[in-house]
Amino acid sequence: QAAGRLPSLVLGVVRDGSVVESATVNASPGTAYRIGSITKTFTAVLVMALRDAGRLSLDDPVGRFLPGTGYAGATIGDLLGHTAGLQSEPAGPWWERSRGGRFDDLFAANDGSGAVAGAGEWFHYSNLGYGLLGEVVARSHDRPWWDVVAARLLEPLGLERTSYGPVAPHAQGHSVEHLTGRLVEEPHTDTGAMAAAGQLWSTLDDLATWSAVLAGQRPEVLPAATAREMAVDRLDSGYGLGLRLVDVAGTTYVGHTGSMPGFQAGLFVDPAT
Repeated sequence: QAAGRLPSLVLGVVRDGSVVESATVNASPGTAYRIGSITKTFTAVLVMALRDAGRLSLDDPVGRFLPGTGYAGATIGDLLGHTAGLQSEPAGPWWERSRGGRFDDLFAANDGSGAVAGAGEWFHYSNLGYGLLGEVVARSHDRPWWDVVAARLLEPLGLERTSYGPVAPHAQGHSVEHLTGRLVEEPHTDTGAMAAAGQLWSTLDDLATWSAVLAGQRPEVLPAATAREMAVDRLDSGYGLGLRLVDVAGTTYVGHTGSMPGFQAGLFVDPAT
């Protein structure tokens, strides 16, 4: 915390879906933080639920659900695993610091010309790909992505402190000026059509519960077999289907990192234990 000049910090160790050790600096365990790309794990679980229900295949081109998109040939599986060849960020202003627009605007601004590789050639992390996946979820349920997250994941799991925007008590995001050390408040933007890539806020306890989902221990929202499938490395990239894979002393932890302006987050779990 001191070396990184972090204005506040909340951390915890989880066993069996509950926090057993925690520590805080300038916050409390119940303080909500923006979790950035940990949001992608929620989106990925919803996509896999559609697959398990027979409503899509990982080999389906995204154009089946989003006709006319410039990336119509990218498969659902490649989008989940960042192997579809899409550019990292959508065209236009930096989406993390800009008020997000409608999906139609995102759709029109990204015509496929920004692709960096062919499908399946290599791993290239793409926030844009998860913007597309969020719209696949929305159209498949005929309701906004956030409404699906709330109904299909948050309510069954009792995640009452995981939210679309900041709900008190919550941390204020800050940047630290390198030369002066001065704290500068960051805006807590509504990222609109890119929300599925990094919008959510959450707390230590809620993420502890979510870690059990990623470990395959909450079959009401994610069957254990599907959780294992999501944790299979694709293209030897350290990434599966919506999950990062990290080796620590011979143990593979699965989860995700997250960052938004003023915030950093991480959630990793050993499914075996």
